[in-house]
Amino acid sequence: MGTLWTITVFASGEDVAERALDASFEKLDGLNLVMSDYLPESEVRGISSTWSPASKSLAAVLQESLIIAEETSGAFDPTLGALTKLWRRALRKQEFPKKSLIGEALKKSGHQNLRLDGTCVRLDREGVLIDLGGIGKGYAMAELGRMLEDEFKISTFLIDGGGDVFTGDAPPGASGWNIEVRGNGSPFSVNVANAAVMTSGDLYKYAEIGGKRFSHLIDPKSGLALEGSASATIIMGNPARADALASALCVTRSRAEAEKYLRVLAPKSAVRVSKAGEAMWEQGLKRFKTATEAFQERAES
Repeated sequence: MGTLWTITVFASGEDVAERALDASFEKLDGLNLVMSDYLPESEVRGISSTWSPASKSLAAVLQESLIIAEETSGAFDPTLGALTKLWRRALRKQEFPKKSLIGEALKKSGHQNLRLDGTCVRLDREGVLIDLGGIGKGYAMAELGRMLEDEFKISTFLIDGGGDVFTGDAPPGASGWNIEVRGNGSPFSVNVANAAVMTSGDLYKYAEIGGKRFSHLIDPKSGLALEGSASATIIMGNPARADALASALCVTRSRAEAEKYLRVLAPKSAVRVSKAGEAMWEQGLKRFKTATEAFQERAES
């Protein structure tokens, strides 16, 4: 999934921990073969205009993707593969794509072109490519957490995928896991248990083209990479949904629109959104503040 993974567990014994970690990384390899758009042999690369059976994992992540795409009016879209491919090359070469190429790739996107019937899947338009980069990591975290609990009876864990995390129960003697979040605004810390902390943004993935900053994030409506900096962090129990919503919040055009999506898809979540030229906004973060921050606030009051 194109990032470094680390997994921390508190187990009943060293042998249990070793078996759990070995199984976790083996499962990650398997999920990568299902969802990666980089690997020619991956299952997702085999989706075509012909109905074909999907594995349980692929069907589940596609189902969640379509729910989020529908509820966010396409702000999150799993069918942006053609645009993703175009902009990856553009950012790598620091060359703005031709408008005609953007238009062609935009025609090959749209979640309405992805059909799922139970465990069978097809594409309604030739040339559509599936890109699960905005949800795959979160889905993998959820699957790993479920396996650790069900198969190894490990409920205290922290799964870190490139800085995004999913936590189980708090470590022994602690109220939660202290997580530092780095987005485009000032870094901040949260204290969480049984929750995912997912951030999407261009802090590390961007390029300067013609004196302007362009993100790896793509606006599904225009087909353009986001111009200027943007980041969004969301904390909630479902890591797959948090992953996708963090991406959607970066391209959503207004706070009111974002709050509407959150009310439907993540009513108990906490978020922080920062975009160039706009006032940063957040909601629900106070209940996740670390003990250190809470102490400082009391001392200053």
